Amino acid sequence: MVPEDSGFDRVFANRRRALYALALQRLKVVEDAEDAVQETYLKCLGVEWQSVKCPDAMLTTIHLNVVRDIGRRRARSPIASDVDAEAVENVPSPAFDPEQSLFVRRRWQAVSDAVAALPPVCRKIFLMAKADNLSHADISAATGMSRAAVEKNVVRAMQRLRQNVGE
Repeated sequence: MVPEDSGFDRVFANRRRALYALALQRLKVVEDAEDAVQETYLKCLGVEWQSVKCPDAMLTTIHLNVVRDIGRRRARSPIASDVDAEAVENVPSPAFDPEQSLFVRRRWQAVSDAVAALPPVCRKIFLMAKADNLSHADISAATGMSRAAVEKNVVRAMQRLRQNVGE
């Protein structure tokens, strides 16, 4: 449960439009974007927000996972969407002003460059853990590495990203 003093409601309220715009950009369907924002909020209720160092990043990560899950569910659905994707892409996002958008793009590029600079095995393990959301046990089974080696690679990757990009 989210305690009153955690600041979560403030963070969520400040980011709600950006979360909606991100979901709409990726999912192309208004109802799916609205569902993604609601599902994100519900998933966030189970997080211990007092121990989270960067609530905005945590919220964005949860939201991106929800958007991915909705996209996967829809891809498996036999009903195809008839939304004009080009029309949706041309709608300007109300969530970011140009300066903030530029900041986000530069930050994302810095993270992408830092991930690309990781050693190949470390990068593979890191992406399996963070992008594919696999557990260390699953990664260990998939790669044949020990669980300790998987954990070391994830920790090493996070340390290098913090050095190159910052918190």
